[in-house]
Amino acid sequence: MSLDFDDFLNVLDDDPFEEYPVDITTFVTSEDYLGQPPLSEIQYTLVETMSQIYQQKDLERFMEKNEAAQHYKKYTKNEVILQCGKGSGKDFTSTVGTAYLVYKLLCLKDPAKYFGKPAGDAIDLINVAINAQQAKNVFFKGFKTKIEHSPWFAGKYESKVDAVTFDKSITVYSGHSERESHEGLNLMLAVLDEISGFAQESVSGNENAKTGDAIYKAFRASVDSRFPDYGKVILLSFLDIRVTLLPRDMRMLLQKKKQWFKVMSLFLTQTFQKMRKAISLVSNGTRTIFLPTRFLMCLPSSVPHGR
Repeated sequence: MSLDFDDFLNVLDDDPFEEYPVDITTFVTSEDYLGQPPLSEIQYTLVETMSQIYQQKDLERFMEKNEAAQHYKKYTKNEVILQCGKGSGKDFTSTVGTAYLVYKLLCLKDPAKYFGKPAGDAIDLINVAINAQQAKNVFFKGFKTKIEHSPWFAGKYESKVDAVTFDKSITVYSGHSERESHEGLNLMLAVLDEISGFAQESVSGNENAKTGDAIYKAFRASVDSRFPDYGKVILLSFLDIRVTLLPRDMRMLLQKKKQWFKVMSLFLTQTFQKMRKAISLVSNGTRTIFLPTRFLMCLPSSVPHGR
């Protein structure tokens, strides 16, 4: 009898969760969490992809085995490229995705240890805007508001001028492209907001100038060096994201997908409206998902727009 009880205790000790996370619909809509209106299908896809950080074996602790396998395969990505128009709700959705990621980290007993880091080590998330004003007034304001109005997060965070520090050494930063905002951080998530609005070419001739391409590569390298398996870079853009922001081999993959894409000059102009589904690509080990604008441009009236 005692042997069986010891085995039971060993199973409990092996469980990395302090509590099992609720599903995304509950997290978004329940008054115990965010208390927001339901999202559209493509918005839920963005949030799930931004926040899928668990190993498949651990998903099986609170999902059926087949469901866990499908969830892992569909949403475990290193990179998301979301291209959509004004008022489509991409900034709103990214704040929800970041909040859900923080929530899922806090559900772990020791988030850093779960990812093979020293116990209690820092895990950092950052949103990078075009400038300081956008950094303060768009993403960060929306993110802080959601956290402050959520009963579940009460007592688990401290809000600062340009960061929100959570329990278990988790911090969400608000950065912008006009200054170095990631040096020394243990980045798991970097959201590059309105990436097409970043400078595309260096006017000084300096190869290290803060162009969109240079910023993307810097954050990609930083995330990969800290969390190579589950770290994520999210590129949010309006409808003229430049192909040149993507690695060359990934551009080659895009051009091969001619049944879905029509690459015009150096832009992906209007191409996402021709897509029938999200496209997943693998380039140098980076698993990328392209989310189609086609669905975002037809959101139901109940879905939050441009917030």
